[in-house]
Amino acid sequence: SQLNFSSSLPEMEGISFDIKEAEIQSSGFPDDEPMPNRFEIEDLESSFHWDMKFRMKIPNFVSPEGDTLISIDELLKKDVPFDTTINLYPGILKPIPPDSTIGSVDLDLQVWIPEQQLKIPLDGSSLGGFGVTIRFGSLFFKELKAYVNMDLSADTMEIAGFPPEFTGIGFPELEFEFELFNEIDF
Repeated sequence: SQLNFSSSLPEMEGISFDIKEAEIQSSGFPDDEPMPNRFEIEDLESSFHWDMKFRMKIPNFVSPEGDTLISIDELLKKDVPFDTTINLYPGILKPIPPDSTIGSVDLDLQVWIPEQQLKIPLDGSSLGGFGVTIRFGSLFFKELKAYVNMDLSADTMEIAGFPPEFTGIGFPELEFEFELFNEIDF
């Protein structure tokens, strides 16, 4: 299923959070967490009589140098399984341009049959199959960078003795106070 970040954030009336970058945590995970910050492919296998090409990329996860962390490009031979584990740290979760915030994680998946010559049995036996198991564990972040948007309502105030016809007056000593609560649970 799609990882949708906007629905995972706490809802506070009049406030919205848009994540623009998240640095992946490298240590200090809970003891009961079996797969923190890892991406696993198990039993990527074809039992077809022909070779297949498998290409998968998740461009949102990048190394500190900007290289894509999850990128697999494999030629699958009949009954030869492929397994791999990719650690997502040190890494950064970023939006894909032209987006400026992370709404979800994008998956680019391609499977095709490269040019080849072979004999296909037409005796009623199975032509084969294709399968893969993908595991994506919990994500732990060291640092989140986000836009915090809050609508400020216009308040009016009356000053005794001030003519109501005057508009556009400013208050140079006016101060705003912001309180930030970090209660995001991933």
